[in-house]
Amino acid sequence: MFCCCFLFIEEDALERLRLTQNELNRQGASDLVVELFMSESPINILEECVNLAIALLEGGNTEVQVRFFKIFFYKINFEKKTLDEYFSSFTCN
Repeated sequence: MFCCCFLFIEEDALERLRLTQNELNRQGASDLVVELFMSESPINILEECVNLAIALLEGGNTEVQVRFFKIFFYKINFEKKTLDEYFSSFTCN
C-alpha cells in the first residue's frame, strides 16, 4: 500500500513539474535561454541560463524539447541565410 501511494505522489509531482515547465515555455523562457546562449552574455548569466534550461528540460519534457529545437533551428538557418545573402552581395572582379 505504501509503495503505491508513493508512486501516486511522485507521478503527481512530475505532472505539476511538466505543467510548470510548459507554462514557462509558453511565456518565453525557452526563447530567452536560446537568446542568451547565442549572445555575448557574461559567464554568470550563461551559468544561470544553463540552470534554467536544465530545469525546463528536467523529466524529459517533450514540449520544451521541441521548442528548443525549433528556436535553435530557426536561429541557425536565419543567421546562415543572412550571412549567405550578405556575402552574395559582393562580386569578384
